[in-house]
Amino acid sequence: MKERTIYVCEFCGLEFTEAYPKGYNECRQHEATHVKPEPYAIENSGSYQSGDKYPDHIKIPMADGVEIMYKYDYIVPIEIKECSPAIGSSQRSLKEEPLTF
Repeated sequence: MKERTIYVCEFCGLEFTEAYPKGYNECRQHEATHVKPEPYAIENSGSYQSGDKYPDHIKIPMADGVEIMYKYDYIVPIEIKECSPAIGSSQRSLKEEPLTF
């Protein structure tokens, strides 16, 4: 029996199937290409209109100095999970069956 290791980018899910160390190194180099937001930098960076519950845009400073602006489009429905599901109960996820309203 052979064991295979697949390295997966934590940010986008891209898979690297080459054996260690090549696959590992390629995955690490790939992950480094993703620019991450500065932690806690989005505080007070949005624009609220009178009466709005959510900002119409958010500006996020990134680690490389670039500022990205995301605009509000719509609210994504979330699934509310029970605190203690009964044993044997079926659990569903949004990936398997999206909620409809």
